Amino acid sequence: MLNNNKFKYAVSTLLLLCFFILFQFYHQEGDEEFSCSGNVSKDTFLPDESMATLDANVYILIDKNKEGVANFNGTVVYAGEKYRVRRAVNFSYKHRVASSVYDFVWKDMAISGGDTLPPKLDFILHSNEKESFFRIRKLEDNIMMIDKNGVPVMACALK
Repeated sequence: MLNNNKFKYAVSTLLLLCFFILFQFYHQEGDEEFSCSGNVSKDTFLPDESMATLDANVYILIDKNKEGVANFNGTVVYAGEKYRVRRAVNFSYKHRVASSVYDFVWKDMAISGGDTLPPKLDFILHSNEKESFFRIRKLEDNIMMIDKNGVPVMACALK
C-alpha cells in the first residue's frame, strides 16, 4: 500500500501528465504569428484551354488575430504578353485543432502601382472560390511547406 505522500506524488504526476497531453492536443499551431517568403511558379489553364504562367516572390504574414496577407511581386505570362504583378491578397483563416490544415477565406486585393495584370487573370493569385484549404507544415526550423490538395504550392523561409 502506498503511503500518503507517495500517493499524493503519484496523483500530482498523473494530473500534470494529463494536463500536458490535453494542452498538446488543444494547442493550435495557428495561434502563433509567423511570416515567411518564397517563390511561386505555376501554370494555370483557363476555360478557353489557354495557359497563364505565374512567376512571383511571395511574402506571407499570418497573425494571431486569424488574419493574413500574401504579397505578390512578379509576372504572369499569358497569350504572349507579360504582365507585372504587384499586389496583396488579404484573407482570414481558421486553423483546425490538432491539424496542419488552414481554411483561408479570401477578403480583398490591394493593387500597387505598376501592376498590369488584367482583372480576368486575378484568379491566378487565388482561386475564384471564396474559401481554400491549405496544409502548412514545418519542414525544418526555418522552412515551412504550403500544400493544396496534396500538391506543394511553395516552400517558405521563415522570417
